[in-house]
Amino acid sequence: MNSFIADASTLLGKTISMSYGIELTYSQEKQKFSFTEQNIETSLNASNNERRQLLKAEYVSFSYGVGRWNFTAGLRYEHTKLNYYENGVKSDMQSSTYDDILPTVDVTFRNSKGFNASVGYRKSIVRPNYALLNDNLQYHSRYEYVQGNSKLKPTYTNSLYILASYKNLRVIGSYDFIDGKIMANRGIYGNEQDVILTQTINLQKFRRMNIGVNWWQQFGFYTPYIEFGFGKQDFKYEFMGASTKYDRPFYNFKVHHTFRLPNNFQAMLFVNYEGKNYEAFRMHTEQWSTQLSLGKSFKGGWFMQLSAYNLFCSNRNASITYCGWVRQATYNDNDRRNIGLLLSYNFNYKNKRHNTRVKTSELNRF
Repeated sequence: MNSFIADASTLLGKTISMSYGIELTYSQEKQKFSFTEQNIETSLNASNNERRQLLKAEYVSFSYGVGRWNFTAGLRYEHTKLNYYENGVKSDMQSSTYDDILPTVDVTFRNSKGFNASVGYRKSIVRPNYALLNDNLQYHSRYEYVQGNSKLKPTYTNSLYILASYKNLRVIGSYDFIDGKIMANRGIYGNEQDVILTQTINLQKFRRMNIGVNWWQQFGFYTPYIEFGFGKQDFKYEFMGASTKYDRPFYNFKVHHTFRLPNNFQAMLFVNYEGKNYEAFRMHTEQWSTQLSLGKSFKGGWFMQLSAYNLFCSNRNASITYCGWVRQATYNDNDRRNIGLLLSYNFNYKNKRHNTRVKTSELNRF
């Protein structure tokens, strides 16, 4: 992949600024597929394919500030041309051209008493990766074939969002309208009724909402951090010959404890929980994860931290899909218990000390 981006900004008076730019991205991908296995008859064929994509984009945004208010509006136009070649011959049926306009609007208010709030709208796009555009049937097992879809369209999401904070309390919420989500659909392949075909498709439109609240506060040597999230989708799909709703609400929370100890020691205990939730027609079971850490800061910018992950749980989980006449469950009995040692050095220690006395470390944040 090769990319070129040119970006600039201009002041239009004292309160209005304009940002604008262009982007050119060219990417190329080749795949060679073959299948060999004795004493098995299949309809799989060897092939070579190639995709070449050129993306051209122009964008502009305006920002206007007055008093405690700030207004931002932007627009991005993308022209994408994807050419598909099968065994060296261009396929017009499998090649595509997209023209997309992606707007953004944001209104922000800030005051001097620690209250901030933003509301806005944005349209975003997620294109299918090259591996999902492969039309070849691939052998996964004697009972399952996997196939991409060269006619996949991008996923478009129109989002309404709100961000608000007051001192150490923060609220984040969004309401999304999702069109063409890319998912792996499962169905019966052929006439023998003994092989499952997993194929990537675009789903119909559906809605999803999420809201999260987090709070932290320092009490002397102790800093707690609490986060709670709630989500729900409004999605229907066919399973066992009937339209089925997949709208079960889901919850998650985090409880983090940070203790500042004598001699520059720091102890942390993190507990995270993800409840049962749906991703379109796929259900994910609940998950727990934990982290127990002991760190110490040394003079001269050195920092060392010993961490133990998931000592109290193995992070076992499962995903189950319900589509067509197929119910498929995948169980992951992973043992994610491990111990890690982090040793870091800050080269700018004399100018700006590394702040390790926070509610969570940057390593855990990422």
